[in-house]
Amino acid sequence: MIVEQVDLIHQLGLIVGTSRCIDYREQGAPANIYRDARAITGCVMPADIASVQKIIEFANHYSMPLYPLSRGKNYGLGCRLPVEQNNLIVDLKDIDHIRDYNDEAGTVTIGAGVSQKQLADYLVHQGARYRLNVTGSSEDSSVVGNALERGVAHYGCRVNEVIAMQVILGNGDTLQCGGPGGLGEPSWNSYAYALGPDLKGLFFQSAFGIVVEITLKLTPIAGPVQVASIEKKTTVPLAQWVDTLADLRYRNLLPDNLHIANPARRMSVVAPLIARYEQKGIQDISQSDLDRFCQFSATSSLNLDARLVDSYKTVITETLAPVANVHFADAESIRASRDVITCATRGVFEHAQGIPSDDALYSLGYEQQQLLDPKDLSASNVGTFFLVPVIPFTGADVDTLITIVNQRFEPQGFTPFITFNFIEHFNLEVVINLTYSTDDMGRVEQAKSVMLDTFEALNRQGYLPQRLSVFQSPVFGGYHPQYLSAVTAIKRQFDPNGIIAPGKYGL
Repeated sequence: MIVEQVDLIHQLGLIVGTSRCIDYREQGAPANIYRDARAITGCVMPADIASVQKIIEFANHYSMPLYPLSRGKNYGLGCRLPVEQNNLIVDLKDIDHIRDYNDEAGTVTIGAGVSQKQLADYLVHQGARYRLNVTGSSEDSSVVGNALERGVAHYGCRVNEVIAMQVILGNGDTLQCGGPGGLGEPSWNSYAYALGPDLKGLFFQSAFGIVVEITLKLTPIAGPVQVASIEKKTTVPLAQWVDTLADLRYRNLLPDNLHIANPARRMSVVAPLIARYEQKGIQDISQSDLDRFCQFSATSSLNLDARLVDSYKTVITETLAPVANVHFADAESIRASRDVITCATRGVFEHAQGIPSDDALYSLGYEQQQLLDPKDLSASNVGTFFLVPVIPFTGADVDTLITIVNQRFEPQGFTPFITFNFIEHFNLEVVINLTYSTDDMGRVEQAKSVMLDTFEALNRQGYLPQRLSVFQSPVFGGYHPQYLSAVTAIKRQFDPNGIIAPGKYGL
């Protein structure tokens, strides 16, 4: 049954509350950093889990496609944009409960709308022994949304931290998966596996239902965290430096929270923060300050018992001495420092302590020399697109990827900002982004074209995506036919009318 468009929001408002429904066809969809003009029906903001179930029932009755999002802060990958036209956004930001914190097991249950800052502040207020594994994205970004997209945070992949979840399937049923299976069991919120198949994996990067709640494993803080800065020496080939890091990681002498940045990425993060700290324009920063970031660099945090830290520092420093300059910092040395760069970047350092911030978002304004408002990026004239492939952790693969990217970015005048994050099975998640002025639609289209060309070239090389943006989902063709057949069958079972996020991940 197809509802008349003029009645859709009104009828839904009678179910969940008129103040919780916005008709974008009347007032227009909000601006986005991509200047994308796709049609969006509207937005509904459920107040609780029961309302989500009612929305799904309504959508099934009227064949209305829904696009759920937690807080819409996945910058460069789509934010609040659905993959296809004429979806109704289901904004879960008000499902923001935090409950059942377990200070022994280090677990907590949170709603889909809980932000990094909300959970981090809650843990401090509880006097918790554990901290959130934060990402470098906005402090207002959703913990659940990032975990479901297999996001990589400071201490590794969040997908490994999800113990249990509650899902409202596309057919309206409620599914609780993960954990031993019953609230009365002692390990219900601290052990991730019940008997039989583990169904949690079906709901990462999928569109079978709406995940409204997860139980999350938190990060223990063993002692004063030491952050290692590992800068490549000028005369050392990049591949040799990478392979030395990989060898240390292989021998478990370097923690798995390893993050590598190319010089452009380093400068894009640091320069705006210096400008903010010194209250001047980005263009006014001294060249001597910027010259400190002209090499590749890696960071890794030693979150260890204090009795082990000195031994690890010695091994890391001695092993890397031929290829890198290594420095360590902790919270005390950061607080005591009077160095401008150290003071300006304190918020980035604090990610290692489980304190989220918006500081990394200022990097998006670097190329346009703008100090952006991280709370309202869509109000600026700066846009960004991201690519997120996976490559083996080898120097040769890092070299190959950089060559592929540079061959496509440089002729069009784009700067590649690249981060390499260590993930499972000895691979690197690579985050590649470019920025552009949204005042020039020709430049916006050129940026899309360059990213698509690079995306396809990386796929041909075998560097397949770890995440897909809403722009890449329709063109990705790397799924095996048997896999597609199985996923399609599951989709029909869980979401028979295909109302949940049509086209997401090309599935």
